[in-house]
Amino acid sequence: MAITEKRQHIRFDAVAPSEVCVYSDNVLASEGKGKTLNISQGGVLLETPFPIKKNQKVAMTIVLDGEFVYISGKVAHTHSK
Repeated sequence: MAITEKRQHIRFDAVAPSEVCVYSDNVLASEGKGKTLNISQGGVLLETPFPIKKNQKVAMTIVLDGEFVYISGKVAHTHSK
């Protein structure tokens, strides 16, 4: 039985340290180090030691192939351990 991919964009493993800033109502709510686990054109799987809520704005910097990459967006899904 074949598994159908539901994602619009292919995800690539991109395990890398990340600097993360989280905003609530356009005010910096928290910041710190995180870890990017995978990335696609439409999203990032990010692990942080601090909680992030759905719909918060996030700005982050990661290093991919030796280059600093700046990413910003809005949180679509969250999961706590």
